[in-house]
Amino acid sequence: MVEIDLVESIAVEVGQEIPGITIEFPNGTTLFAEGKIRHIRPFGNNGYAAVGVQFINLSSSQSEALFHCTNEVEREATFRTSITGSMIYQSPLFIPSAKEKSILLRENQEREKRTRQTPMERGVLEVAHRLQIGLMYVKTRNQLPLEIFYDCVDTLLYLIKNDRKAFLYALSIPARRSRLGTACSSGLWNIS
Repeated sequence: MVEIDLVESIAVEVGQEIPGITIEFPNGTTLFAEGKIRHIRPFGNNGYAAVGVQFINLSSSQSEALFHCTNEVEREATFRTSITGSMIYQSPLFIPSAKEKSILLRENQEREKRTRQTPMERGVLEVAHRLQIGLMYVKTRNQLPLEIFYDCVDTLLYLIKNDRKAFLYALSIPARRSRLGTACSSGLWNIS
């Protein structure tokens, strides 16, 4: 199971072969292999999707590395949930490197920024998140989850009735962020 950004999940489909997947653990260890997408589903309310990957065409060294990493992931899960009473220690794969620590710091800053959003901004972003989940269901299961879309319409109508001016401002935020991200990644702006 691999966690990816919900927006990026639109580009992958069940059954799609991936010529190269690199999984990087918090300590910097990487695992590279070919894979095939087996399933995609929303993962919580954080804007991520869980993607089930079947590794294919593995060499013997890749199989050994996959076996080792799987054992270490299971050890870490046992360590975090304290399932057994014996002395289980944390897996070395999950001891964060400096790079991972900076990623965690950035995630904390993003969380803090979300807490400063107005209720209207949070409402609009939540509707966008639910619509992306609906699109995922349409793509992966050929189902139109009507309850998601009805709920989004009800939320949007409520937000408009509550404060139309604040709603229109909040509605522009995802578009502004998208343009800002595009400008930054294309080198038009350099934000430090």
